[in-house]
Amino acid sequence: MDALLAICDYEKKYVYKLAEYLSGKKQFPFRVMAFDNPEKLAAFSKENPIEILLIGESMKDDAPVSLKTGQILYLCEENKEEKESCPYVYKYQSGTAIMKKIIALYAEGEDQKIIAAAGSKKRNIEIIGVYSPIGRCLQTSFSLILGQILAKKKRCLYLNFEAYSGFSMLLEKEFNHDFMDLMYFLKEGSGKFVYKLASMVDSIGSLDFIPPAVSFLDILEMEGEKWKLLLEELERSTDYEVVILDLSDHVRGLFEILERCSKIYTITKSDGMALAKIDQYEKLLTYMKKDGLLKKTINCNIPVFKQVPHKMIYLSHSQLTEYVKNLLKEQEI
Repeated sequence: MDALLAICDYEKKYVYKLAEYLSGKKQFPFRVMAFDNPEKLAAFSKENPIEILLIGESMKDDAPVSLKTGQILYLCEENKEEKESCPYVYKYQSGTAIMKKIIALYAEGEDQKIIAAAGSKKRNIEIIGVYSPIGRCLQTSFSLILGQILAKKKRCLYLNFEAYSGFSMLLEKEFNHDFMDLMYFLKEGSGKFVYKLASMVDSIGSLDFIPPAVSFLDILEMEGEKWKLLLEELERSTDYEVVILDLSDHVRGLFEILERCSKIYTITKSDGMALAKIDQYEKLLTYMKKDGLLKKTINCNIPVFKQVPHKMIYLSHSQLTEYVKNLLKEQEI
């Protein structure tokens, strides 16, 4: 059973609305209970262990002394960095921002008992690789469209390994964290990974993604074994059904990652330069005795379109989307 988050605040309408919102978010790894009375909260806590208590600042002095909880967060009515050295959550911000703040504070806490959302159970995740030795071939646009289509039926996570993804400009937003921050929690080995992941996840439509690394030099330094651990941890502690890896040449252990994929989409072109690169890539796989990668590779010779939207929000209405949909129909996906 997931860890329990209790919300308690005198503003009754607010507290129940927030609880309803958080309960409806699949990526929120806690059960949620709402209270507008500290006595009711105290009675409930006697038989139900509370992992996190999110309590209104105005209720702080009225909370029962005997109340036992793993971690206390305060709902503040002013956007302050801290309140009497206690972790705060600004009350009047978006539900998504509140959700991410709660998870981030929980992940960063030192004394709390970490309860993995999936325990020790290991799920079978379909790992789909997208990789091409050809540059500027619409690989990322293809990957994002593929992910958005699959995400309509299954929980899907997209990970980008490009040197320069340009996501901030493409999505017109700044990110407080990036992919390498998540990898730090994986290396830390404290069991906090699933909570850090949930606090960092963003989305394009129904497709979840982690903001790509700001510096590809960080990815270059990452040992191939770490990517293996990442995929294993996603299987063990999340409920994602599909993970799409938008891969590039500077990923160490690239071929080993591709071997873990159930299928590989490789973008091709018909011009001489592109054909020469594909030929060299395929010969390298044969030389390295990795012909198995070719057997599960789906070559995609994307036609030339008049225009592909440069903003991600318009990708789902493009000609490229129709191409990907038809491709999936051919595979009966």
